[in-house]
Amino acid sequence: MDQIIYANTWDFLQAAYQNKDTAALRRFYPEQGALWIGLAPSYEIEDPVTLENWLRELSGAPCCQVEKLRLKTIPHGDTAVMQGEVHMQCSQASCLRRLSGCWQKEGEGWKLGLFSLAPPAFSACRRATEWQRMENIRKIENLLEACDAGLALASWDETLRFEYASSSLCRMLGWTQEEFARLCGSFQQLPWAGEEDVFRRVRSQLEEEGEYSCEFPLRCRDGSELWVLSRGRREGEQVSCVFMDVTESRNALTQLQVEHARNEIALEMSNDVVMEYNYRSDRAVFRIYRAGMPPKMSEIQSFSSQLQAVLDRYVAPQDHELFHSYVFVSRKDCAFDFRAIGENGAFVWCHVTLRTVFDRSGRLVSIVGRIHDVSDKKQLENEANLDALTKLYNRSYMRQQVKKALEEQQGGALLLMDVDCFKQINDTRGHRTGDRVLVGIAQLLRQFFRQQDYLCRLGGDEFMVFLRGVSRPEVVRERCQQLLDAVEEETRPEGRFRVTLSIGAAMVNSDCNTPEQLYQRADEALYLVKRKSKNAVEIWNGSDSPI
Repeated sequence: MDQIIYANTWDFLQAAYQNKDTAALRRFYPEQGALWIGLAPSYEIEDPVTLENWLRELSGAPCCQVEKLRLKTIPHGDTAVMQGEVHMQCSQASCLRRLSGCWQKEGEGWKLGLFSLAPPAFSACRRATEWQRMENIRKIENLLEACDAGLALASWDETLRFEYASSSLCRMLGWTQEEFARLCGSFQQLPWAGEEDVFRRVRSQLEEEGEYSCEFPLRCRDGSELWVLSRGRREGEQVSCVFMDVTESRNALTQLQVEHARNEIALEMSNDVVMEYNYRSDRAVFRIYRAGMPPKMSEIQSFSSQLQAVLDRYVAPQDHELFHSYVFVSRKDCAFDFRAIGENGAFVWCHVTLRTVFDRSGRLVSIVGRIHDVSDKKQLENEANLDALTKLYNRSYMRQQVKKALEEQQGGALLLMDVDCFKQINDTRGHRTGDRVLVGIAQLLRQFFRQQDYLCRLGGDEFMVFLRGVSRPEVVRERCQQLLDAVEEETRPEGRFRVTLSIGAAMVNSDCNTPEQLYQRADEALYLVKRKSKNAVEIWNGSDSPI
């Protein structure tokens, strides 16, 4: 920006007038490059014709005229202070505006560091005082316009007569200011919508406390209902009232209350547990519902440090990791099944739904969850997924689980096995004896393999096992041999005949990583066992021949 250089204070004032530069007195900062080459000693300027126009633009009362401008500069070492006054006169009284400035010396000249013009100070001028009051009201109106609110001034009398109503208040009700003044002259005459005692409550609060606050519905011009929150304060013989439109939040609150009541009724008819964990306070609250009984509430402070103790008491050990990962790691909405420890120590299947709550800045605030007993549902699912005789997985469910395990890319081995000469057992000993043999083998499979492994009866005398995460063939061979020995030793109904198994296995690798490929390789390995010797194990590891 070009520098504007003035030889003295008088040149500056003249330039401000001639260029209509009212900002020169309002905002005059060093970065504007204005330099003062020397300071005028002192000036008293009486020139209302020259200065009146641009001085009146600086928030002076419209009833006043400029009388004089007095400026005085006081040098003091490397700094200088300017003091000044603008005298304005009207028919009733006078007002005074103060100017102040500060300079710092730079080389041979002076640079303006601060310049301010104070608001007018009126003395006993009713017109000027009223003008200033309306100026303040207009400023408040501008603020209220941005937040769907209206302003009204009422006289402290029997009806709280309105002296002023803002355009925003009239617009909220669908009226013009002229219609509002004609149809609604007082607080008592507001178009109430079924709340006749509001006026009495407002007057009572004003008399006792000097201010009021209440919510009530009003009837708009088009017949619709508008809920407002009104607050006011009494100051002498006048009451200032603010009206805020809260219809949307009121409707949302009503809907929320209805939903809450509906949920409470549903929960009271169920056997659920509702939990809320607050991350900031590290506090967890549990509400336990039992059908036909009032809910019980328990609270745990410092929940993060006590989570493990809670899991040890109420959750099966194999499901602890689920809660740790979802509550303290993932921080996302989720739902999963887990085994809870019942009152008699038995496991009860439950389904938990967790919802995360974030604040406006995206920080996690709390987790809300609902725990529901799904034992009956799980039992039906298990019955559909389990073999009726052995209670191992059936063929279709086993395939789903193997496919899911392979997608996790953790490796593994698939075992196919059948009972040697099982038809002979059925023919000579009967089908009941054959069933007892199959049940006994299923029990041994549960003992020899881990809980995370999948066990299946394919049908007839054929079984399938998928070992999760196993990558060494020698480990698979050793475990299978131990199983063969146990079957021969323990499955002897009445001790009169020998039962043996044949096992074919396939290891998961880059060339064999689908359920179909694993089954084909394991079946080929099993065929080799049957052809050679039976009561043995063969493992296919992706090469041209078993190992």
